Amino acid sequence: MRRSMMKMLLPALTMLGGLCIASNASAAPSVRPGSQPALGDVQIAPTPGGAGQPSTGSAPKAPAGRHCVVDLSHDNAMTCHGSFAEAIADATGGRITNAPGKPGDALRDPRFNAAIEDAGRRDGQYVTSIEFVDGNFGGQSVAFSTDHACTGPTSDVDYEYPNLHAIGWGDLISSYRTYSGCWVSHFEHTTFGGTSTGYQSTRNYIGNAMNDLTSSLRWS
Repeated sequence: MRRSMMKMLLPALTMLGGLCIASNASAAPSVRPGSQPALGDVQIAPTPGGAGQPSTGSAPKAPAGRHCVVDLSHDNAMTCHGSFAEAIADATGGRITNAPGKPGDALRDPRFNAAIEDAGRRDGQYVTSIEFVDGNFGGQSVAFSTDHACTGPTSDVDYEYPNLHAIGWGDLISSYRTYSGCWVSHFEHTTFGGTSTGYQSTRNYIGNAMNDLTSSLRWS
């Protein structure tokens, strides 16, 4: 009896890179970066470990359990959640409801990153970037969402946020992941003053010069 049960269960479970992927029929294929995952079939389960490294700055960190979403297309409204998975569900308009609980696990999974891109293409719910208080995409997070992807050239500004201190996210950012064709520039002061990183894509560490110093953001 036990052997027959195992034969029934094995086709429904496949281990990919340490993640348990459940499928209603056959094992779901892995998704290469840039491809479109079948979101109805793929379930991403969290794995042990993967916590980000703490930043080296001395600025105060966001309260434990705070993962926020700022909607750039609707008056910069911010909503905070008790888990990263809940925040991602919010940022993607409910498209992704099964993100790993640990941000580091999620951002190192190409299927998760492809699903974020897919949410924008399918539903017009784009994520410009997800910013983290620790290096290696660790700690608390704030995701910025909008209704259009970035246009590509960095000679213009597609979106901006002039004062992170106003929402409790000033001088906290240590790493970030960009999406939707966006590059992001981190500024030392509010309203885009002081030292800046210039437009960059994903960084698992923002660098000593700007670690825990970001006060405003622009995306292009």
